[in-house]
Amino acid sequence: MVEAIRVLTELRSGINELSGLLEKDTLDEGSLQRCLTNFPILFGLQYQRVIPKYQLGSDFELVFALEITYGLVDLVEIEASNLRLYTNAGNPTKELVHAEQQILDWLEWLEANARLARDDLPGMMRPVGQIIIGRRNSLSSKDLIRLKRRNAAWQGSIQVLTYDDLLDRARNVVDLLTKSRE
Repeated sequence: MVEAIRVLTELRSGINELSGLLEKDTLDEGSLQRCLTNFPILFGLQYQRVIPKYQLGSDFELVFALEITYGLVDLVEIEASNLRLYTNAGNPTKELVHAEQQILDWLEWLEANARLARDDLPGMMRPVGQIIIGRRNSLSSKDLIRLKRRNAAWQGSIQVLTYDDLLDRARNVVDLLTKSRE
């Protein structure tokens, strides 16, 4: 019971801080990274450890490595919340493509250096790359469909989320925990 109250308190604090930050239109990645570092629970309850600025050898620095409770690891790249995912013509923006390429570069490095990666994090096997970028309100209904198709096309190796998706996940956990207490 005490642990559930602690989790709820931390989730609510994280939701409030991230929501407050997202109200600013010109939000930079640094503020978002600090918030997510301070409130790693916003990534989800399935992660036992969140490692900010994780190094892949001397080649790459991940924004976050997320260690799942059963040992596997996910990789996270964040971009500013004011960035769009799609152009007016419906094409992915250069920022989205760049973030996807970063994830692909990390995955390629991990494939070439699997043993080295697993020395530090044994669960670094077939990680999922998550990109957190932009806001849902910048997406048209067609863009939302494009995003679902794009995520499906990656077949689970990359997942693109908006900051609103991250908040929705956290709010769903709060709802589940408060309903279970009632």
